[in-house]
Amino acid sequence: MLGLDADQVHLLNDDRVGRALLSLFDADRASLLNRMVLGAVAEFSIDCSQLHNDSTSVKLTGVYANATGVTREPSRRWRPSGDTPRTTGRT
Repeated sequence: MLGLDADQVHLLNDDRVGRALLSLFDADRASLLNRMVLGAVAEFSIDCSQLHNDSTSVKLTGVYANATGVTREPSRRWRPSGDTPRTTGRT
């Protein structure tokens, strides 16, 4: 599954997996997901005529009963222009 040979398995340990997970946390997950989907489609000749893959980011704002006050907007920094697409005419 990971593409490791028998002589490479020893390289897989908890420290490396932890670093990989930290990298995934900071990664552009939408683009990563798209690349994975496209790779699976190509590898397994998946018919996509009735498939919809929407990887857009959604930002919700408002008052929520269980809100902690912590926000995170990772998608903004991955946009080349730094702009977040707007879905309304308001600024």
